Amino acid sequence: MKKLIAAITVILWLAAVVIIVVAATHHELLTLIPVFADNRPQGRLGWTLTAAMVVLIISLLVHSNGHHIK
Repeated sequence: MKKLIAAITVILWLAAVVIIVVAATHHELLTLIPVFADNRPQGRLGWTLTAAMVVLIISLLVHSNGHHIK
């Protein structure tokens, strides 16, 4: 389960980078904005970044193995 969550995290971050690179190569970076508006994600990049952050937090919680910060 831990490896699956870690793999999904990596895939989502790579997808966000690919979205930015593809938009840059086609000179369409401005079409990606707004990423967040009215406290909600907007467009492909916004939703990909939001999903990546959520899965990253879950991954960090799963991989913590009960170690608490003192």
